Amino acid sequence: MTYVLEYRPSLAKQSKRTSRLNCYQVINSEKVNETEFQATVKVMMGNHPDFKLSQISYRPEKIENIPYKDHCYLYCNNGQWITLHPYVQFKECPVCHMPRILLADGQKYLDPYAGHRG
Repeated sequence: MTYVLEYRPSLAKQSKRTSRLNCYQVINSEKVNETEFQATVKVMMGNHPDFKLSQISYRPEKIENIPYKDHCYLYCNNGQWITLHPYVQFKECPVCHMPRILLADGQKYLDPYAGHRG
């Protein structure tokens, strides 16, 4: 128990940092004006594969900062997109053929909800 208590402040700090991040799959990204873009995204938070669509306005610093369609990202409140591709993907599970969040394990993709590996 002492071991856990020793790292509690560090874990709390990390939890605050990650709570400002959201996971999204980009459906579309389009230019709104000279400096602003708008992305249509699936909100990949929660435990149900029927994820809701949302809109995010952002101002990329460089062309490289524009997210790719169908890729999954962590999005920071400061407008930064952190790619999770190819390690996290939202696509059809090769085992059950249902839309799922799939995580790479180094060789195959794992469906953490159903336990499928394909």
